[in-house]
Amino acid sequence: MLANGEAAATDNVFAAPTGTTREGDLFFTLRPGFLFAWDAPRMQHDLTLEVELIEYAFHSDQPSSSLKGGYRAFFLPGPRSEAVLSANGQNGLLTAITSRSSPDESVIQVQPLNRVDVIQADGSAYASYQATRELRLSETVFGRYSHSDDNALDPADSSMDDPTIIQSADVGAVLGLERSFRKNSVSLEAGGSWVRLERHASRFIDQCCGLGTRRGNRCLCVGG
Repeated sequence: MLANGEAAATDNVFAAPTGTTREGDLFFTLRPGFLFAWDAPRMQHDLTLEVELIEYAFHSDQPSSSLKGGYRAFFLPGPRSEAVLSANGQNGLLTAITSRSSPDESVIQVQPLNRVDVIQADGSAYASYQATRELRLSETVFGRYSHSDDNALDPADSSMDDPTIIQSADVGAVLGLERSFRKNSVSLEAGGSWVRLERHASRFIDQCCGLGTRRGNRCLCVGG
C-alpha cells in the first residue's frame, strides 16, 4: 500500500495580477494507492495505481480528483539482450492548484479554478542487444497523448457550453549505437518524432483574445 499527502497555502488563489485584490486559501493533497511487484526468472513486473485528491478549504465545492496507473516490465530474452516496457495513464477532474510538478517544472502550477477534465497517456518500449564485446545496439519507440476540456460556459448565455479543448499527441522512435573502449565509450543516437497539436478555442476567446482554433503537425529528426 502507498499513501502520502501534503498541505499548502496561497495568497492569490485566482492568480490575480499585481495591484488587484487577492484572495488566499489553503489546499490539501492526498494520494492513496498501491504497488504490486512480481518477479520471475528473466523478468520483472511492476504495477501501480494511485488516486490523487486535491481540496480547497474555502474556494471549491468539490475536490479535484484523478486516477493514475502505471505498468513497467523488464525482460532478459537472452544473454546479450534486454527489453523494457512501460505504460502510464491518467484520467481525472482538475479543479484546484496542483502541487505535483513535472520534471521540467520547479514551481507549483496554477490551474483554472473551474472544472477541467484531463486525460493523459504515454507508453514506451526499449530494447538493446550486445552485438560484440565492444558494440551495443538499442532502439526505443514511444507515444504520448493528452486531452483537456475546461467545460466553460458561454459568457452571453450560461446555459450554452463554450469550452476550450486542447489535444496533443506524438509518436517517435530512436536508434542508438554505443562503442566501448578500454577506458571510455562513445554513443550515437538518432531518432524522429511526429507531433500533433490542436486547440479548439471557445467563441469568447476567439472573438476577444484573437487566439482562435489552432492545428499543427511537426516532424522532428535529431542526432548526436
